[in-house]
Amino acid sequence: MSDLSATDVLDKSETVSGGKRPVPSWLENLAALGWRVLVIVALVVVLAYAGSLIWNVVASIGLAIVVAIVLAPMVMRMRDSGRSRSSAAGIAWLVGIGVGLALLLLVAVSLVPYVVDIVEALQAGQDEIESFVADLQLPTWLSTALTDALEQAEGVSGDAV
Repeated sequence: MSDLSATDVLDKSETVSGGKRPVPSWLENLAALGWRVLVIVALVVVLAYAGSLIWNVVASIGLAIVVAIVLAPMVMRMRDSGRSRSSAAGIAWLVGIGVGLALLLLVAVSLVPYVVDIVEALQAGQDEIESFVADLQLPTWLSTALTDALEQAEGVSGDAV
């Protein structure tokens, strides 16, 4: 019986008759890295798919994180000045809601003079699409479907304005 240890047997099993390894070590490392990258990409795809299924929950959590990050310095300053945790958070929320409403009001007021121009541009675009579709000489069923879609779009935009 030969005096081979377990490591000698493992080392010999990794070599071929010429004493060389059949696969270079850099290729083994690259293969290991490739599998890890594939698993990470698959995880990202699965998480993106799950996030798309529950997008409203993901959006709410994202918004909450942004609001917490924005309001945290103000809350910490109020806590350092001696306010309680709940009063600092309440004041920060009121200030945050007030700033958000002021920004919405500012955007609305700045867009009011251009509402008429926007509606006219939308109407002109819709008329141009209708004339383009009429010039294409499409089959009746397709032109009817496009006309119905344009009428629905006009109804939605008319309700919004």
